[in-house]
Amino acid sequence: RSETVQDSKRRELADRAQAEADAVRAVLTDLRRQITEDLDALTKERSEQLSLFSEPEREQSERDLEALRRRLDEIPGLQGLGTLAPGALGDVTILDPDATWTVEPEAFASKGKNTPLGGKTLKGRVVATIANGRIVHETERVVAL
Repeated sequence: RSETVQDSKRRELADRAQAEADAVRAVLTDLRRQITEDLDALTKERSEQLSLFSEPEREQSERDLEALRRRLDEIPGLQGLGTLAPGALGDVTILDPDATWTVEPEAFASKGKNTPLGGKTLKGRVVATIANGRIVHETERVVAL
């Protein structure tokens, strides 16, 4: 059965919406990672500084930090991001650090084809991206992990 123009446009819009949702999820995952790293750094820095405080003040400080960590999990869209645990969303990027490839702007999925890297050979390549437990990007067939 041939696809009508309307069906094609619907599919294109659905694909675009999914790509945008995946991009937002990637930004949220990166945000969660950065916040977690910052909290970890703060914890280490604070442990050195807390030696100047009384025991009740140190305990309160630890409770405050733990509350910040719990609050991070309550932010809509951030639950389960950046973790590989049962029940988590399963957002994973698979990278082959040794793969070489040539940048071909005409092959970009984006309408924008401008890049100073066109024709350059680069090392390291994302071979697959899994978002919300499903493959959303696959550069080449992943045979073994």
